[in-house]
Amino acid sequence: MEATSNNPPDNRLPPGLLAERVTSAVQSSGYPLQSRIASLLRDRVQLVEEEWGFVDRDTHELRTLDIRTDTFLHTSVDQFGKRVGPHLSILLECKRAELPWLFFQSTVESSLRDYPRLEGLNHSEIRMFTDIELSTTSFAVQRALSLDALPFLSGANAPIATSISRLSRKGSELELSGTDAFATTVLPLVKAGNHFATSYTPKPTYRYFELHAVLFVCVLEAPMILATVGPTELELKFCPWVRLVRQEPIAGAIGGHETATFYTIDFVHSKFFATFLDDYVKPFSEEFATRVYRHPEELAQGSGFIQNLDRHRAEDPEAYLKPVPVKERVSRARRIGSRLVQLPRFLFTNGD
Repeated sequence: MEATSNNPPDNRLPPGLLAERVTSAVQSSGYPLQSRIASLLRDRVQLVEEEWGFVDRDTHELRTLDIRTDTFLHTSVDQFGKRVGPHLSILLECKRAELPWLFFQSTVESSLRDYPRLEGLNHSEIRMFTDIELSTTSFAVQRALSLDALPFLSGANAPIATSISRLSRKGSELELSGTDAFATTVLPLVKAGNHFATSYTPKPTYRYFELHAVLFVCVLEAPMILATVGPTELELKFCPWVRLVRQEPIAGAIGGHETATFYTIDFVHSKFFATFLDDYVKPFSEEFATRVYRHPEELAQGSGFIQNLDRHRAEDPEAYLKPVPVKERVSRARRIGSRLVQLPRFLFTNGD
């Protein structure tokens, strides 16, 4: 083992410990993988932070995530004065293993709710106004921007799994350990995501916002196997990219549609990671930025207008989304006022 020119003589391995054993221990750990992934990311994103610190929501202790990245997304659109600036942020864990990781594919059709996570606004929904009725409806920001229609979020690219497990040795046998896989990948990413969301929550007085599309990614240097359970048989096949969808109940939520928070984690093989970034994440981030720059006022205000809103237009709201016109606000106020004027007459008539 070589030494730097200023290394003192006493800084050396103890007797009996061979340099080859130290090298082997380092190579079998996840640190070299983390360094390689960080180096790969530095060629593609603006900011790379290794050992990114966050506060554990359960223990309130300081923990670290392997890598966190951030990129301010520029487009050809004139960005001066826009109230919302788009960012792509990646929270990333690296894991290395000799034995395979298994992903159990969902047996029912699953959708990617709340994906990617969008942080940096003071609301998670866009309230939609229309000219055909007085009532309003709300769309999640992801839905309002029609992000679910983009190829990156298509189920055709990456199968969706509902559970993961990793193989480990038990004597001469192999066994599955889902608890360990969950605790070392999903939990750190989810908790880091919670900390990220808290850190980037804007104050109520803010008029300008940084909207972060946040991806949760785990890079594996290990065999990745997709397990599909059929009625009578089990199919196993190698797969370099799998999406794991997990839900977490919201404490105190009763009824309604917001009883759980959904998390999606992209598990990507280390040898596929560059392809994942260049062929999938990059085109998605560019289109995400374009759509944010098309709708800065709607995103900043948390409200928008779709003329003649019907089921067809609701399937692709971003294509019809506009800021709420002033004349529509005036017209709406007049229509509401007219209804209020008629209300006593309606009550009196029905009272007879």
